[in-house]
Amino acid sequence: IEWCKACAHHHRWVEEIQLLLEEMHHVLAFLAWHVVWWQTQGPLHAIDWPEDAEGLLAYTKQQAAIRCGLHAKFTEK
Repeated sequence: IEWCKACAHHHRWVEEIQLLLEEMHHVLAFLAWHVVWWQTQGPLHAIDWPEDAEGLLAYTKQQAAIRCGLHAKFTEK
């Protein structure tokens, strides 16, 4: 009976690890998408507010760099 319990615990942990790896993959994919999204927001909104274009572009570049840095940090081993 103890062996069956241990085997069940092992299977649950294996499944938990698989779910965690899948979640990590989704986070990396989201960060990669978010970098591109931020990069497109600056030029898009700079047209709407030309007087604030420099600040908007700087802000969107900074946000993209933050996400890019997170992505790079999360992919380190």
